[in-house]
Amino acid sequence: MQKLIVISDLHGAFDNLEKVLKYAIETKQNILFCGDVIGYPNEEDIPGDKNKKEQLILFKQYAKKQWKTFVEVCEKYPQVQIFSVLGNYDFKSFVKDKKFAKNNFNVEANSKNIQNLKICGCGGADYIVSFLRRWGYVRNISLKNLRTNCDIFISHEPVFGYGDISSFIIIGGGKIIVFPMKKDIEALKKLAPDDSLVDLLIDIGDLEKEDLKKKKQSDKEQKIIDFLKNLKKKDVQQTHVGKHILKKFIENNKKIKLFVAGHIHSEQSATEVRTMAKIKPGETIYTTLVLNPGPLMEGNFAEVEISKRKVRFVGFGKIE
Repeated sequence: MQKLIVISDLHGAFDNLEKVLKYAIETKQNILFCGDVIGYPNEEDIPGDKNKKEQLILFKQYAKKQWKTFVEVCEKYPQVQIFSVLGNYDFKSFVKDKKFAKNNFNVEANSKNIQNLKICGCGGADYIVSFLRRWGYVRNISLKNLRTNCDIFISHEPVFGYGDISSFIIIGGGKIIVFPMKKDIEALKKLAPDDSLVDLLIDIGDLEKEDLKKKKQSDKEQKIIDFLKNLKKKDVQQTHVGKHILKKFIENNKKIKLFVAGHIHSEQSATEVRTMAKIKPGETIYTTLVLNPGPLMEGNFAEVEISKRKVRFVGFGKIE
């Protein structure tokens, strides 16, 4: 059986998408995409001196440009079929029909068939940063809304316990700092429990070098800065953030051969999950291959051969 490429969490890295599409043509593969097209705007895109209303307008303009680029890149490679769901950073309002592009199919809106396998999906997430709540894809999953008669299921959110470990610090007031990337987790591992997090916080953008200098801040701002400056590695918490309902979904399903998801950038994993559904005498014990390919924005993706239950994690160093 032909292999499939699995990607997730593009976040505006369209050069990376183009590399994968070229690789898909070279290797004659199609693509499963777990969502999150829209990237992270910088100061040039949304100046910090704008008020909140102006920032929201600018962000929507930024997101529209990102989506337009995404469609253009996909359609440059019509030989490749892409089967996708939206991520929580993506805007449902940008999707006019059951396709994201001419060769990119929204399998949440309409299931598709490839190689005699039926593909379904479920996009979005139950949480999004406050800045995006007006437009991002926020949803709560219910079992009754999940299609069970599928061979391949594409989700944005991961299954609880599989490829879903998040490292974070609770600041308070409903705010948290998340260490989103694999490189951040690797940097954390190198630190001793009492080592400072200042350099890492500067690297991920939650603290600025200017904050370390003595200057007058508002009491509220200074309190947060002082808190961040005193953080140590031992203050970082880790937990599984995947969905229990998705775990129940695959454990009680005999049909799904492959479940792919992203959302958690720090994980790359593949695990066989045995069904808990009742099995008749002589019936095969069913398993679902649960896969997180890692974020494409960091150059990570996976190749999977369902019939052989084989997964290969790939980085750009291996395909350039």
